[in-house]
Amino acid sequence: MPTTFQQWLKQSQLLRIFILSILVLLLQIPLFQISDLVYERETRKAQTAAEIASKWGNSQILFGPSIYVPYTTHHVNNENGKVISEHHWYVILPQSMSTIANLSIEKRYRSLYEIPVYQADVSIKGHFQLPETTPDGLQWDKAIVALKLNDSKALISGKLQWNNHSIDLQPGSPHIPGDIQYLHSSLQLENAATNYTYNIQLKFNGTNELFIAPVGNESTISIGGNWADPSFQGNWLPQQRNIIDTEFQSQWQVPFLSRNIPQYWNDANDFTEALANSIVGVKLTTPTDVYRQIHRAIKYDLLFIALTFIVIWLWEAMGRLTVHYIQYLLIGAGLCMFYLLTLALAEHIGFIAAYILASSSVILMITSYAWSVLKTPFRALLLGVILVCLYGFLYTLLQERDYSLLLGSVGLFLALSTVMYCTRKIDWNNKGNELLNSKIQK
Repeated sequence: MPTTFQQWLKQSQLLRIFILSILVLLLQIPLFQISDLVYERETRKAQTAAEIASKWGNSQILFGPSIYVPYTTHHVNNENGKVISEHHWYVILPQSMSTIANLSIEKRYRSLYEIPVYQADVSIKGHFQLPETTPDGLQWDKAIVALKLNDSKALISGKLQWNNHSIDLQPGSPHIPGDIQYLHSSLQLENAATNYTYNIQLKFNGTNELFIAPVGNESTISIGGNWADPSFQGNWLPQQRNIIDTEFQSQWQVPFLSRNIPQYWNDANDFTEALANSIVGVKLTTPTDVYRQIHRAIKYDLLFIALTFIVIWLWEAMGRLTVHYIQYLLIGAGLCMFYLLTLALAEHIGFIAAYILASSSVILMITSYAWSVLKTPFRALLLGVILVCLYGFLYTLLQERDYSLLLGSVGLFLALSTVMYCTRKIDWNNKGNELLNSKIQK
């Protein structure tokens, strides 16, 4: 026959709360595995996107145009007295640059994944102002104009008009031999401070992102396309942007002073890397990204399981009801299944439909099971209603990213207030003794 101490251990609410807390922590193990599975599927999607981009065109970054003028310096080697010649390039950026990029965006599908790709029609216009003071020995007759596209194999066509004369663009560039990212044309420049106008028309493919470097002393960059959720990126946000339905337009004006890069330099003081960090552009985001939404949902799993266990434990504390730990564990496992079901379904039918179907299935399963565990239909149905409210609240948190902290804090405050209200009349000092005495009398 059980001793009084054994009965007390069985009826102790403090010990029960401790064991339930252990169960909540144990249920984090399958949730960590589900989280790893989400990362794995997300990585697979990234690999699929990279595979499509390698064939269609990667994320594009456009630099230029710039003028490169060769010159040679000579100095005497102090050890052997020989004259050493070194070849250099003098770089001239445009005085003005006006770039207009129109993106024709479509979705490409591979396996279960949807990847946004685009075809860009880009117009670059402006003029160069040659400097009045330059290094000695510049070979103006061998100057070139060059621009860089980081995935030039995706280039469809390119045309250049220099002072209203058409010039053919050639792959590569003499100033960086072997770099296929560059396009260039040879120029015949005069050794004088003369204005030269240019007009470049490019058409190329790309995936997910387009960035443009503001190389002009006065740079205006406009990017538009047929995408409902663009994310504007780079060192500066656009001064103007307009998003209507599935169309967007954006414009940047980057002044020379904020760019903090000189208009002229030689390769001994190369600012190419600094220019690469001064870019603006757009990223084609997907606001209902399945994996990002599930990652955010999993962050609330501890709260979900704890609140569900608290509801059941309150019925135990306030009534003549005992729920076994195995039954708690099974209910917790059902709550964990929600995330796995959402992940599996969302890859086929989208996040919203998957969320509704997965949450409805889990609520129905747990309510049906609780019908037997909690002894009365009223308790089971009430638990079902509470789960509906919890999943509805979670969906609101996932959608309202800007207010998720506020809503989560208010929701947690209300949950704690409810627990305090429901347990306000319980005498915790004598609760174990009351249950024990009731058991002995029986």
